[in-house]
Amino acid sequence: MNQTKIGSGIKITTFEKPPADFDLHSAKPRDLLRYGLPSVPRNASEKKRHQDFVRALVGKFEYIEPEFKIRAPKSDRRLKKKAVVSEGIDNTGNWCGCQLPASVVDEMDGFQYVTGEFTVPNVSAPAAPFQYLSSHWIGLGQTNILQAGVECDAILKGNKQHLDFYTWWEFANVAELVEITNFHSSPGDMLQLLICSDNGNGSQGGTIYLTNRISGLSTSFGVEYPGATLDANFAEWISEIPTENRVAYVPVLSDFGQVYYSSCVAGLAGGETALTSSDGNVVNMLLDVNDPTSVRCQGYQLGEQVVRAQYLGPIP
Repeated sequence: MNQTKIGSGIKITTFEKPPADFDLHSAKPRDLLRYGLPSVPRNASEKKRHQDFVRALVGKFEYIEPEFKIRAPKSDRRLKKKAVVSEGIDNTGNWCGCQLPASVVDEMDGFQYVTGEFTVPNVSAPAAPFQYLSSHWIGLGQTNILQAGVECDAILKGNKQHLDFYTWWEFANVAELVEITNFHSSPGDMLQLLICSDNGNGSQGGTIYLTNRISGLSTSFGVEYPGATLDANFAEWISEIPTENRVAYVPVLSDFGQVYYSSCVAGLAGGETALTSSDGNVVNMLLDVNDPTSVRCQGYQLGEQVVRAQYLGPIP
């Protein structure tokens, strides 16, 4: 393992790259730990899903050592705006999807991990020349959030449209947004993400695992920010309109159509209990949080582990 610091003091731990003939099927627990790969879950249903995931990567698994770049100055760009919760619906100004509170089982230690997968959407600029942004991610927390996902932006200048896609992670409200520069994802790629906190509530960091199930590209790394305190009482699967500090424009949501988050599971700290997205609240994105009819992105729960975020704004 190698350790380094980036940005304002973020500690990064990267793992040894597995050999070319590494076999995910027969790997022993100590080898999974050594090469920064997720351990086999103890929960029976999660173990079966893990086996299916490993089987799908046969012949194309490629682990890379991640490379990073600070993408933006420290900001509050990923915190949920003022919300109004009513009858299982969380109406916000910038989030859409599903949020799961650990309190549904009176768990005070919060979540140990959250996982999910989604297909990277294509995006377009709905209207006049402007910059249109959307972010799609999973995360742990509500005030200090450990999260990872994909930015999907469209910049319209005259009749020309430029699209920008990049994979990122962040300890929101604590440190900078960090791009993973060599983990590439494009529209149509299915990404699987797993975020593990060190020990639930109060953690100073955790471990992030990402896999592109289409290309087979996979990476992982440990993160720590001294003095940070993770609020692990919530797990999320979210499509969002980011906001940038220190800029002269107000970003508008890019048209991403719809994003399906599947295998949406969060495990509680200190035990084997796992909850699914169906135990949580739908999250809608409103133009006005006090007007429940002003929906521009709507969340849906589809079955036990599937969430849909659907764009309802202006059509290009």
